[in-house]
Amino acid sequence: YTDLPAAEAEMFALLGSAPGTELGVPAVAALAAVPVAKARTVLRALERASLVQQSVPGRWRMHDLVHLYAGERAEQDLHPHTRDAALNRLLGFYLHTAENAERLINPDTQPLRLGPPGPGVEPLAFDDEGSALAWFDTEHTNLLTTLRLAVARGRHRAVWQFALALDAYHVRRGHLREDLAAWEAALNAADHLDDPE
Repeated sequence: YTDLPAAEAEMFALLGSAPGTELGVPAVAALAAVPVAKARTVLRALERASLVQQSVPGRWRMHDLVHLYAGERAEQDLHPHTRDAALNRLLGFYLHTAENAERLINPDTQPLRLGPPGPGVEPLAFDDEGSALAWFDTEHTNLLTTLRLAVARGRHRAVWQFALALDAYHVRRGHLREDLAAWEAALNAADHLDDPE
């Protein structure tokens, strides 16, 4: 770690602060606020240093102990504002992308009116319902982990928006326990908002 160039060391630490165990390249790009090509280049450099590995093409993970160490580095080496901004970008990436996918799965639903994604966030778009469902299948664990992150960070509006963005997918795939848990979190979050709607 101490021998890494600055960009790679920062990416390593940011990965340690990210929720979940495996991230796709677009999520890593949002986390670090870099283009996808740059994220891929840095991830490959970290792979050569044996700090990350590709579980499947385009999906990156760390060994549990390496992840713990990266989290420690994030706490010690990154300014709290840098960590917070990175996690907010990741949350925004997942929320906007989930909304894009959900509109293909359930086109009759009201759009969430999320507003534009923040700087450094490039949500994915999907060509059809099949690609949207495939993305949800791949990212479901990360989406639930990010929902819990939003709860922990007091991002009440994002919590109910996640619940709505996940609802059609949960019903379609029969993830009813997960759907109930998301809506319970959303109800609790709504109690903290001064927004009757």
